[in-house]
Amino acid sequence: MAWRDVFITNPCRISYTNNNIIVQTSEGANYLNLNDLQSLIIDTPEAVITSRALSEIAKNQISFMMADENFLPSITLSSPIGSTFSVKKINSQINWSEDRKNTLWTKIIYRKISNQINTAQELKCNVIGMQKHLDKLEYGDKTNQEAIVANLYFSLIAGKGFKRREESFPINNCLDYGYAVLLNRISMEIAGHGFLLQLGIHHCSVANPYNLSSDLIEPWRFIMDDYVFKNDITDLNTLNKARLIDRLNHEIKFNGKRQLVSNAIKIYVNDCLNYLNEKKDDISFEVEKIEDSDNENASDV
Repeated sequence: MAWRDVFITNPCRISYTNNNIIVQTSEGANYLNLNDLQSLIIDTPEAVITSRALSEIAKNQISFMMADENFLPSITLSSPIGSTFSVKKINSQINWSEDRKNTLWTKIIYRKISNQINTAQELKCNVIGMQKHLDKLEYGDKTNQEAIVANLYFSLIAGKGFKRREESFPINNCLDYGYAVLLNRISMEIAGHGFLLQLGIHHCSVANPYNLSSDLIEPWRFIMDDYVFKNDITDLNTLNKARLIDRLNHEIKFNGKRQLVSNAIKIYVNDCLNYLNEKKDDISFEVEKIEDSDNENASDV
């Protein structure tokens, strides 16, 4: 099972040979075996990567992100070459049952709000108002309790003047980076099953190439929220980026069992797709944090 997340910050040349990705820097060559590699994040605009290396990364369904000149994610691989994008699969996706899509979306939002409530409670916030809106959740979230609770949630954990989309709040960049890490991991899992990311069960923006990933990410956002707010992460420096990426390697409880986040996401995406494709009669998922948010693996970048 792949386990290694590699975060590159120095100018380098990245190439491929004999099932290894080679990262050549001024200090020497580093060999990364593809069988061990879970994700590769390039956080420097001074990196050169060969087309063969990109092809092998895609074939092996390795999460890949590359930063722009502002050191924010700008390029991802989300359609592994090794996937089977068949007409049969795409037609089945187009024809997913509306009832199943609405049922899954309801469960996703229930779990998202529940996790937001737990996170706010741990941050010593009064969550009575959030709980009342969770109790109002209807099939398909017709009354849009998700958006109502999101506004209430961020006003509680970040302060009443906080605005989620405004760049004037540095913490937003940190949240966006963390969410991009989760979105990339989920996208790779979906594409690995051969389904289109553009066709969501709820999100349907023509400007969003990740509508389905944007649907499935919702119960997982709290993992980044918990870390960023508990540790007051406002500086998106190299070490903090590495620590956000490393959230994928921390343990949570998923459906009652201890799992690494990355492995739990793999199981979750598989279950969601099997449910939508009527290979499962029902679906349930519980995601709970069991590690302290200050437990670090990333310490040297």
